Amino acid sequence: MAINNISITVYPRLHLSLLDLSENGYRRNGGVGFAIDTPLSTLRFEASPVTDLGVLRQVAFSEEEVDKLADRIDRIRAEHGLASTIRLKSVTPFSRHSGLGSGTAICLSCVESMFLINGQNAERYQLQELSGRGGVSGIGLNVYFDGGLVCDLGRSTKSAPFIPSDAIDSPSELPLPLVALPMPSWDIGILIPRNIDPLTLEQEIDLFSRTCPLPAKSVYEMVYHTFFGVVASVIEHSKVQFASAVCALQDCKWKAVEIRCYGAPMLSYITTLKQLGCDAVGMSSVGPALFFLAEDFDRTFSSIASEFPSDLLIRTRPRNRGRDLSFD
Repeated sequence: MAINNISITVYPRLHLSLLDLSENGYRRNGGVGFAIDTPLSTLRFEASPVTDLGVLRQVAFSEEEVDKLADRIDRIRAEHGLASTIRLKSVTPFSRHSGLGSGTAICLSCVESMFLINGQNAERYQLQELSGRGGVSGIGLNVYFDGGLVCDLGRSTKSAPFIPSDAIDSPSELPLPLVALPMPSWDIGILIPRNIDPLTLEQEIDLFSRTCPLPAKSVYEMVYHTFFGVVASVIEHSKVQFASAVCALQDCKWKAVEIRCYGAPMLSYITTLKQLGCDAVGMSSVGPALFFLAEDFDRTFSSIASEFPSDLLIRTRPRNRGRDLSFD
């Protein structure tokens, strides 16, 4: 039965690292990351004869990004013979272009809402394929539905160029998920510096171009810290080991190069966070959002709030469920 109105609440994710950006590995890309419960965003859709996603401009989507997503929705509607399309009535703010995965979450919600409004429950794999997301990593594609910690093994395609996800319109192959685990309920802080601009797509493309392919040794290090560090610590609920693995990943070549793209200001933030008591500081995806853990979290969080009063500081925890759907 068709539905006239639907609300989808989506949640961010922290992306710890890509895993294989080598030339001659078995697979390409792969990644590790997990969902968190704030800052969430609720999108409210209604059935419409024409696609209208214009309110996304209010949450830092560019004109080109809005048009590109609307075109995708129109193509899907035509290909599947759907009677109605969608109008996005409202969207609560989501930290766009900060490394928290808003692009994937919002795109998936638009695709899913259109099927639901037309009375169809599309399969998860179909929604993932139709979204056009997951060009590099499958973290956002999977935590949208499940939350928790995800590790994926990338894709088997070796001929694809080394480019960021936003530069890939329709991946030829979805990333292969390997690990899906509930996260312990650890306090996690997020700091988004207001004086550091996100990388542009052109800067991200340049980052991949001048850094890749990575030497095999760097890939082995990232894979080791991911599985023997991150995954093992989540299974054993060892926050100390988890913090150690996060720190180790930041020192691996790929993550270190991502951080250095922001120069001295980002390095200064990371150094100060550690001085204020953080046991681990990481940058999510290509940033500029930073996340941190601390043994005495309340005291450390308070100190960070005093040190950086003009920046966006968020207290959150991992989320072990996917998006929320409601109908009216």
